[in-house]
Amino acid sequence: MYTRKLADESRIYLILYVNDMLIAIRSNQTKIGKLKRSLHDKFAMKELGQARHILGVRIERNQTSKTLWLSQSDYMHKVLKHFNMDNAKPVSTPLPTTIQLSDRDSPSIEEERKLNGKIPYASAVGSIMYAMVATRSSVCRRGCQPVHVKPRTKALGDCQTHS
Repeated sequence: MYTRKLADESRIYLILYVNDMLIAIRSNQTKIGKLKRSLHDKFAMKELGQARHILGVRIERNQTSKTLWLSQSDYMHKVLKHFNMDNAKPVSTPLPTTIQLSDRDSPSIEEERKLNGKIPYASAVGSIMYAMVATRSSVCRRGCQPVHVKPRTKALGDCQTHS
């Protein structure tokens, strides 16, 4: 993310990720146009209009109330589907802060151990953490808990409820 403070004390933001770029300023579309022309002179660019979606984040605007909403519900539904949790029962509460995991919670049956070995826990946690960092700070308590079959399932269930 690059920012520039302008003479009128406003700021212009240029957010760049690989080949996706978002330019934002609170007001003064003329300055955005000037920046776009300057960038277009140096780089091959395609104008796609007002951003509606970037990096898994849906952007919704209400010009009347001057509000901006960011949502990752589509992303979270894809995550749930990827981990076969799209039909899980939604929950509305985070993991209890009193939860204590130990070796006794680990699978004791060989079949359960084999199943556990096939579950990509790091990927599940990473998917939740991406949402947490981008727009879902409310997921932090759930996404940062120790990972085990039941808490992971609970955390993903929370994502379904709040997505």
